[in-house]
Amino acid sequence: MDRWSREREREMEESGDSRVVLDYGDILLRRGDVLSLMEGEWLNDQVISFYFEYLKTSSKFSNLLGVELLHTSLVHLISCMPDQDQVDMILEPLALAQKDLVFAAVNDSEDTSQPDSGSHWSLLVCERTRGAFSFYHFDSMGDSNRAPALALAAKLRGHLGSGGSLESVSEIPRQTNCHDCGVYVLAVAEAILKEREGSHDVPCCESFQRELSAGDGAEDLARRVEGMREDVVKLINRLSLRGRDSSPSSWFGFVHGERTNKGPGEHERGEPRLPWSSSCSAVGSKP
Repeated sequence: MDRWSREREREMEESGDSRVVLDYGDILLRRGDVLSLMEGEWLNDQVISFYFEYLKTSSKFSNLLGVELLHTSLVHLISCMPDQDQVDMILEPLALAQKDLVFAAVNDSEDTSQPDSGSHWSLLVCERTRGAFSFYHFDSMGDSNRAPALALAAKLRGHLGSGGSLESVSEIPRQTNCHDCGVYVLAVAEAILKEREGSHDVPCCESFQRELSAGDGAEDLARRVEGMREDVVKLINRLSLRGRDSSPSSWFGFVHGERTNKGPGEHERGEPRLPWSSSCSAVGSKP
């Protein structure tokens, strides 16, 4: 366990949010992580890594060969490394030079010792076309994260051995609040993977840009962002229940400090209420 994981676990134990909700692939979600999906909260790094892991390993997309979605802890690690040789050593097992698409969530944190620090998420995508990599930056607050995105792109370019300049995608809709940046990261990554599923002759990121600037692409993305927190919560609930032999309460009971076979507010379909009710306390909302 690295020091960021130890620090996260210590903080959650102190706050009572350390109970495990879901063990999925390489990701362990705790109650405190899932609480960041409440409306008005800033998605933490563990939730973003979970959804990246889900996109990479589920049957949601059929064409994932050549795709890599980097965990946020790995991105933070290489962002803190001043030596390119160290970066290369860390990234070498992933064989990124052989990938067609590489996704990385960019954070503006300058604190190398503190997990979940920083105040804004954006998405960096590296796409290989005709043997060379192009770099695209999707930022729901314009160019707010351009400096850390440039720094990360430089390290990835140094590792990949090729690549052009960083293109800021201006067509992405702007967030209308101070807390949905992480949701945009998930929604944009998902949308680009959907573009990859289609049969077209243009690169995925370029095709997605066209969808945003013409047609209903921008409206579709905004609608996806609006409903995504709830959808991810339901996804975590389904995966959590699937991993149990019996059917005790889902993790929703943990959010409300309960553990019963039928949680309060359960719908007729048997789906527990979502965790952004007034009975939930806020957890570390960031601007």
